[in-house]
Amino acid sequence: MLILQSAGRCEVAVVDGLISGHHSPAFEAVCDTLAAALHARRAYVTGAGHATPETGDAFNQTLEAFIRTACRMLPSPRAASRPPESARNVRPPA
Repeated sequence: MLILQSAGRCEVAVVDGLISGHHSPAFEAVCDTLAAALHARRAYVTGAGHATPETGDAFNQTLEAFIRTACRMLPSPRAASRPPESARNVRPPA
């Protein structure tokens, strides 16, 4: 999960991806199962075994792509401040 703050308000974006080093069949099976269950994207960054962040740019670029996608899914500030169309002009029960 990623929490972004701008202009005095916070937004929460769910980063929908799993990254692994593609080094252990058992660990990869766990990651594949999690990705499928969470409907998440899956990425492999090889070269550092379990320590994928140690790959530097390769890991950073993959993570950045996940974050950019999550941020694009956030509602715009204007849209977020208005109730959804289905909630407008609806009267509570008497």
